[in-house]
Amino acid sequence: MTVLVTGGSDALSYQVLKLLHKGQGPLVAAGRRGEISGRVRADAVYVKADLRDPRLVENLLSVWKPERIYHLAGMHAVGEGDSDPIATLDANLEMTHNLLSAARRNCPAARILVLSSGDVYGRGSSDPRTEEELPTPLSVLGVSKVAVEALCGQAARAYGQHVMVARLFSHIGAYESRRYLFPQLAAQLARIRLLKGETVVYAGDLDLLRDILDVRDAARGLQTLMENAPPATIANVCSGNALPLRLLADDLVSLTGLSVQIRLDPRRERQNEIPFLCGSNAKLRNFGWKLEHKLRDSLRDLWTEMLDRVSGELKGNG
Repeated sequence: MTVLVTGGSDALSYQVLKLLHKGQGPLVAAGRRGEISGRVRADAVYVKADLRDPRLVENLLSVWKPERIYHLAGMHAVGEGDSDPIATLDANLEMTHNLLSAARRNCPAARILVLSSGDVYGRGSSDPRTEEELPTPLSVLGVSKVAVEALCGQAARAYGQHVMVARLFSHIGAYESRRYLFPQLAAQLARIRLLKGETVVYAGDLDLLRDILDVRDAARGLQTLMENAPPATIANVCSGNALPLRLLADDLVSLTGLSVQIRLDPRRERQNEIPFLCGSNAKLRNFGWKLEHKLRDSLRDLWTEMLDRVSGELKGNG
């Protein structure tokens, strides 16, 4: 059974690939950056491909004809949508449309899991958000993901494709991109440790409450949906608990052993911020999933890996 994971060697794609059984069949990872050192599964095939190009996607699926497709590629950071709205809307819709269309022609029976975001919910009550609620996004990212979800629903209804949607909330772990808060902080802390520079790090608003889980739990949530969810399922992948970002930032600093100040950088604040965002994971748990990792371990993994990453970058620049 061939499995295709888009997103290449990104942190989440890497963790999904690690979960797949060795004897399951050919494992194919496709992304714009191809293979990245340190995030490679030796028995997987890494293909460099821009999924915005329909010809490349058609060729990819006609060659491999996957029976499972984890579509994790795309623009997923709120800041990306703020800085380049058109690119975010175009990329997320183009990639999903190209993949679903090519799958209809080359592997119509494939099970396809498409990544959405908890950001589709926007502002709401202090109760965990459920999949039955109407999305009211505040960000361009959220708008793009609502459109992606609509495209998936259309593919399931109109063409009978087995398409599912995972509304993934924030996650933490090794290899995460510095487009996100905690990798940004970890990178700043690593530079202080290695260069013995100014003992100040900068962040946006840390008084927000967010639902955050370990990247490995997130990957298992995606695998659970892939194997158990019926077509047209939309399910949250989240911890079910919202924590103050400041608490986690302080935990990260304590793991480094450094004495630093965290200061507000107004440039990192967002105009339409969501003070509280928490998801209900009841639907996902009904499919057999549960949390396994503590966030302090997630932060420790991120810090250890980021210290190595920044050290390598500094040596390369030297």
